[in-house]
Amino acid sequence: LVGGLVPQRIRSKEVCPVPVMCVCIMLVLSGFAAVAAVTPRVAVFGGSGFIGSRVCQTLVDAGCDVVSLSRTGEAPAWASEERWCGRVEWRQSDLLSDRHPPLGHIDGAVSCVGNMRPSPRWESGSFFGLHWDYEAMVRENGLATDRSAAAARRAGASRFVYLSASSAHQFAYGGALMGYVDGKEAGEEAVRQRFGDAAACAVGPSLVLGGGRYAGLQQAYRALVDVPLVRAQTRLFKALKSGVSTGWVPQDAVGEVALTPPSEVGEVARAVCACLLGTVGEARLAAFREEQRAEYETRGILADKERARALDFCFIDGSDQIRRVARECGTPSLLAAAVAGGGLAAAGGEVVAAEAEAEAEAEA
Repeated sequence: LVGGLVPQRIRSKEVCPVPVMCVCIMLVLSGFAAVAAVTPRVAVFGGSGFIGSRVCQTLVDAGCDVVSLSRTGEAPAWASEERWCGRVEWRQSDLLSDRHPPLGHIDGAVSCVGNMRPSPRWESGSFFGLHWDYEAMVRENGLATDRSAAAARRAGASRFVYLSASSAHQFAYGGALMGYVDGKEAGEEAVRQRFGDAAACAVGPSLVLGGGRYAGLQQAYRALVDVPLVRAQTRLFKALKSGVSTGWVPQDAVGEVALTPPSEVGEVARAVCACLLGTVGEARLAAFREEQRAEYETRGILADKERARALDFCFIDGSDQIRRVARECGTPSLLAAAVAGGGLAAAGGEVVAAEAEAEAEAEA
């Protein structure tokens, strides 16, 4: 390689080999610099959690530099001995109290922050004493996401993926869980406002299992509901209810969610990373939007969703779409190729430069 680049007179025996060695060193160093320049750095908010830690692992395996921010600032116990774990920067930050988390420069970000836990306060007359605090769930799902998106934008991120909830889940679980639903919707809107529809994406699972958590339950659950008969029953019930005056209502959707196959945590992580690294093609997203449009129409909420421009951004909705993205767009080889191409890092640099120029013009 060097012989082809160095002139013949330098390669002759009459010339000291030191200049040739210098050229070799410069070429090697420039090669390393080029590789380093395209390695994207990604922040994962909630990276110590059940799904967030798998997102960190998938990104590291694909070749990204990863910084995890969580309340503990520590790697999860299950991953503490894993090799990939040592390649993540584990940092402590509470988004509800820390408006400037320690990020440094990043090229993209993922938020796996959320809360569906019942309040520790007992409430008589409620469901077995369980009580979900509306304000707390809106803060920990909506406000926390808004702050993570704001911090990621300031740090130079060009794309943001938010772990939300499936549209069926959001439609079904009002009432006691309305704070969770409203918080997730507020989180989606915050990410879109901060990043714009072209650079914002949400992935919406319902029940997520796997990774050693309830392994037997996951297999039994999927074997029970992920069969043609159960799926056909749900479609038939929807068609029948859509033809009556009441239509398909949230109470009906509770049964639909219960009969939806759970998502495997590794597939959710790969779907999230595929959205972040841009391996999901527009044709596939357009097909997903048509599926979502049909679902919204069945639920009688299509007009509301169109007013909210809910179909204008990338939303991977439910376990079926997540599985397709994970298996067809989120394979390790595709994700690694996307990182090697440097698309996310390059876009991040353009965003930072454009924003810096805009700020300079505004000050002038």
